[in-house]
Formats: sequence, C-alpha cells, structure tokens
Amino acid sequence: MSAQPAYSRSRYSAQPSYAPSITVVRGKGKSSAPQALPSAMVQAAIVAVAVFVVLAAIGFCRVTLTSASANAAIQAKSLDSQIYEARTSGADLEVLQSSLSNPSRIRIQAAALGMVEPEVVTSINLAGDIVTVDEQGALSLSGSAQALLAL
Repeated sequence: MSAQPAYSRSRYSAQPSYAPSITVVRGKGKSSAPQALPSAMVQAAIVAVAVFVVLAAIGFCRVTLTSASANAAIQAKSLDSQIYEARTSGADLEVLQSSLSNPSRIRIQAAALGMVEPEVVTSINLAGDIVTVDEQGALSLSGSAQALLAL
C-alpha cells in the first residue's frame, strides 16, 4: 500500500474542483418596535368581525325560532290526533250505550238468564220525612228520633 491518499487531486486532475462561494449579507438587526398595521385595515377587520357576529346571532335566532315552530307544529298535530281519537271513541261509546240500554235487548238477555216479569207489582209509599230541623234550620237528631218513635 502506498502512503498517498486514495482521492488526491493529482490523481483526478482532469476534473475541475468546485469550491462553494459563500456571501455574507449583513442585516439591520432585530427591530425593537413591531410594525403597526394601517388604521384602515384595523377598522376593516373590526367591521368584518362585528358583521360576522351579527350574522351569527341572526342565524342562531332563526334556527331557534324555526326549531320552536316545528316543535309546536308536531305537538299540535299530536293533539289533533288525540282529539280525533277521543271523538271517535265517544261516538262508539254512545252507540254501544244506546244498543245496551234498548228495552227489547234487556228482555232478551233477561229471558236467557231465566228471569221473568213479576206477576204482581206493588208500591211502597213512605210517610213524610222523619228528619226534622230546629229553629236555626240545622238538623235535629232528637227531633228525628222522636219522629221515628211516633211511627
């Protein structure tokens, strides 16, 4: 082995060597004060944010009112349905009551149960009311007891 490096210039002298060129550009340094935006841009940004907030609030109110009106419409439809069902049920009950209270039907049902009409009908007439009142118009237990004993 030889003491000469494997990649020396003399060995590859046919190729030109390229050395990078470095240029140093001096800056002004850090600025201590931030650059201020023009006041017209700041005002335009504030107006844009205000318009966005107003539009968002209007949109929120509209969605809330639409949701509330849809909910009210659903509840009204449900109430209409319940009213219709109640009226239909009431009409069915009236028809059923009419058919059940028909005297001819009652006679047929009574005959099926083995019931017959009575041969003699008697009435009981009760004497006057035994309940008495005192001078103030209140019920009198003692007066009612005396009227009961007098019967």
